[in-house]
Amino acid sequence: MLVAVVVFAVAVAGYIAARPNQYAATAQVLIKPYSTAKFTEPVFTTAQVDTQVAVMQSLAVVAPVVTKLHLPESPATLQKSISAAPVSDTSIIAVTVSRPNPTEAARIANALAESYLNFRSSGLPAKATGSFAVIVGHAQPPDHPAGTSPVFGGVAGALLGLILGCAAALIASRRDPSLPDEAAVAAATTGMPMLGRIPRAKSKSGRPALLERPTSRESLAYRFLTSSIRALGPDRPGRSGTATAAPKIVLIVSAGPREGRTSVAANVALAAADAGQRVLLCDADLTKPGLTELLGEGSDVTLERLLRRDVPVDLGLLARPVPHLYLLGAEETATSQASLLGNGRFHDLIASFAGLVSLVVVDTSPLLSSADMLELVPQADVVLFVVRERVSTESDIASASELVRQVGGTVDGIVLTGSSSSMGAQRSTRRRASSPKARTSPSEPAEAGSSSPPTQVSKR
Repeated sequence: MLVAVVVFAVAVAGYIAARPNQYAATAQVLIKPYSTAKFTEPVFTTAQVDTQVAVMQSLAVVAPVVTKLHLPESPATLQKSISAAPVSDTSIIAVTVSRPNPTEAARIANALAESYLNFRSSGLPAKATGSFAVIVGHAQPPDHPAGTSPVFGGVAGALLGLILGCAAALIASRRDPSLPDEAAVAAATTGMPMLGRIPRAKSKSGRPALLERPTSRESLAYRFLTSSIRALGPDRPGRSGTATAAPKIVLIVSAGPREGRTSVAANVALAAADAGQRVLLCDADLTKPGLTELLGEGSDVTLERLLRRDVPVDLGLLARPVPHLYLLGAEETATSQASLLGNGRFHDLIASFAGLVSLVVVDTSPLLSSADMLELVPQADVVLFVVRERVSTESDIASASELVRQVGGTVDGIVLTGSSSSMGAQRSTRRRASSPKARTSPSEPAEAGSSSPPTQVSKR
């Protein structure tokens, strides 16, 4: 709407300012009917007045003016600058001429009035008496140009732009199925707790907020979200009957692309590492991996190679963007993700990190474009569903949630990205009683399910 208002205001004002000035001069002629009576009342019907208006602008009247004044244009061209109309409820015709020169405009208007008188005189009936047309107002050179001023044109253009902008916004809002605000997101995700609201990023660099803007509202929102994640998911004993607790697996999912899933995964891992946890950040998006590029770190050890047992499990071989954080990147592959991640292979791989890391954050492919990702849902301890204002749609959220339910998974919470809310932190919500993973409420203290001692995050 704002763009439409500005564009139309500038365009109309600019068009009017760019046009050459036109001066309008008007002469008035009183017309009377033919009559043999000397004192006949000069009354014309409407049709008769309209006829004389047409005569006033006809070539028969205009052509003599061009010849008399030696104008450098044809009678047809001069006609375009002439307008005639009756004065309201009278037998007077006002003929107006618009020209760039005010003196020339007045001269032509007076010449037209005289030419009309001559034309009518030449067609008088034999018995007609008296004068049947008279000039009652001679044209004078105007002092100011006629037409609309640029300022008035700009205001009119702004009003027109406002009307068209409102119409366009209304049409766009009805055609755009995306969720416009948090209220719409809450309605589309009924029954799922809102664990975090991530405000819109002010920086366009694409770098994680925890690295580039550690004290921003966006970073604070990620720290709150990470504290809430600590309270989610059961504590499981390690596989192979060991007493060492297996790392908690946090799966970051979304229905489609461009919803902020990769950024959420990176920032949650960075916040947890900053809080003192040993974190493995894993890129399981084998169709379009992005964590290595986002963090600017990488190594020859990738998720595919570990799943194929091409390299040994060794944290020392992984990239370390920050202390306590290990990055396990991925490469684009044509191999089905289900064949690599399914049958518990991914879970077994993560279990091999028991005692080395306490938290594994996994970035995934969009659920609706890569159903293979569903293999990871039953293997995760916590599933976070990322939704973005003005991008996510209600139908996509419903479809992705149904896919998660069909494989026996549960969405532990919603993370709203691109939030227009004034607060970046999460809103306290109650976990569903039916969820088998709900050990504590996200609104309870973060230490309730934490495996690490309190850190400086609590002070912040």
